[in-house]
Amino acid sequence: MVAQHLRARGASLPQRPQYLKESPEHGKIRALWSELHRRGVVRDGSTRALLRWINHQGIRVDALAWLPGWQCAPVIESLKGWAMRTDCHGVTSRVPPHADA
Repeated sequence: MVAQHLRARGASLPQRPQYLKESPEHGKIRALWSELHRRGVVRDGSTRALLRWINHQGIRVDALAWLPGWQCAPVIESLKGWAMRTDCHGVTSRVPPHADA
């Protein structure tokens, strides 16, 4: 209603909400979290659970897209370390394991 009133008075408002774009680092964080979930290390593979884990690490953020680039590296390194400690070989590599033929 307010938006209609403002538009009637000549204000130009965006038609859709503007969302922050996720960087490649955010994609890496999501990929690592998903891989840990797929392998059974993480019980809940949702974005909400990922954000709870990031907040538990001492980085307060409400959306992954709001995580600044300089804070992505410690999150990525923590996830990679967790994967290595839990023996999830291949989590940090994109090369699939070789199948014995």
